[in-house]
Amino acid sequence: MKYCAALILFVLMGGAGCDGLSGSTDTPPSDSTDASSVLKIDWMHDYQSVDGIQLSPTTVGDSLVLFSGAGRLQALRVKNGSVFWKSDSVDPKNVELRGHDLLLGPKAAYGAHVRNVYAWNVSDGSLKWTLNRPADTGLYELGRYALGPNHVFLFGNGPQVLRVDQASGAITEVWRYTEPIFGATYRDNRLYLGQAWVPDGAEGQARGALTKVNATTGDTLWTFETERGGFYDMRPIVHDDRVLAGTREGDAAFFAVDKETGEEIWRNRQGFTFAADHGDGYVYLNTSAELMSISEETGRTVWKTDMPGGSGFGGVVYHDGYVYHPRGSALIVVDADDGTIVHQEPSPSGYFWTLHAGAGRIFAQSSGHLIAYKPYQP
Repeated sequence: MKYCAALILFVLMGGAGCDGLSGSTDTPPSDSTDASSVLKIDWMHDYQSVDGIQLSPTTVGDSLVLFSGAGRLQALRVKNGSVFWKSDSVDPKNVELRGHDLLLGPKAAYGAHVRNVYAWNVSDGSLKWTLNRPADTGLYELGRYALGPNHVFLFGNGPQVLRVDQASGAITEVWRYTEPIFGATYRDNRLYLGQAWVPDGAEGQARGALTKVNATTGDTLWTFETERGGFYDMRPIVHDDRVLAGTREGDAAFFAVDKETGEEIWRNRQGFTFAADHGDGYVYLNTSAELMSISEETGRTVWKTDMPGGSGFGGVVYHDGYVYHPRGSALIVVDADDGTIVHQEPSPSGYFWTLHAGAGRIFAQSSGHLIAYKPYQP
């Protein structure tokens, strides 16, 4: 499967003095009113796509959009798509950054690449530090890592959590757990870990767990385990009094777990979880074959909508009453109330891969463009 670059939005603090770094927009802003395209385009940025592992969007701001391509980061102005800065390449072969995530702190962005981790200054794209793959722990480059106020939390192959100082890139703690970790969410000095594994002799029968740990000591506070199915493709969603996450393989289920006790509140068994987002009291899932809406309060299925052909691994983004989902060469827009497909936006180049909502736009990456769309309007 081919993956593409990723994008991340942020507010640049104290960046007013960096205007000299600006460049020109690759494709001028569009005022097209073509009736065949309901999603109006603010601007498009051309880039050369290289095969790699996708870096998923993470954080929303209103100043710049940061995305990866050809082994480097680029920061574009949200307003018009002009280049603010380009980082140096971190790979002499000029390949895509290889990891699932970019994380954004107040001063730096963090991403994995070929089992190393890099930190870039968000003011100008310069390299802040590099954490080379630790020989005694390894580093799981496809993990969906977590970011606290002072530390980056990475996953080793042990399975382990590596607590890394944001300022220096030094490993300050290594905590060892019983099962592999694929995603983590940080909230209020706590880490919520999504885990998955296949027991010996039980091939194809994955198990899973949600584990809450103290982010200072690494101590386990509670663990919730599944009978079948692992938590592979998402960070746990921590919202209000509960933790929300879904499984793949084995018995499909999406769970709500009490944030303080780890006790199950509800489970919905109607779909595997390849991606999820939430908003306005509902969780929206990509089950690979369908998009699905679940009540966050009760776990009841609200609607399920079959998806057209194309890759079933794309993300899900909720924004202002609509759900957006990349599906092969189309960007699907679904009414969040009833699941009706209201629009299919054709890709300007190859497939759509990643997307994100923020700063009053929908940012989508195709195989050769980063596009800033205006949100869907009926």
